[in-house]
Amino acid sequence: MFLIKAWAVMVAFGFAVLFVVGIVIGIGVMTGEVGAVVTQEEFECVRNGMTYRQVVACIGEQGTEAMSFANPLGGQSVTYTWTNPNMSNASVTFDNGRVTMKASALLP
Repeated sequence: MFLIKAWAVMVAFGFAVLFVVGIVIGIGVMTGEVGAVVTQEEFECVRNGMTYRQVVACIGEQGTEAMSFANPLGGQSVTYTWTNPNMSNASVTFDNGRVTMKASALLP
């Protein structure tokens, strides 16, 4: 039963992250604050367990912090985004300083 509840919390958390990232990207477009350029090749370099510094080394640019909060299962979660001028983008979520989730859309 505990595993089912933990799984449900993680699924809800994942949907919340994707929703907030979408809003942040939309706000960035409306205000002209579009972040760094990222390619599919750079994004593929990112692996679970990496630190933010290691991700920046892969992508070559610092990301924009999209959200940060205390994870309901303990620790801290932070999501960074990289948005290209054509609106293709990547997001990487760190739990307790390590990559746990990444997503991209239409990267060159």
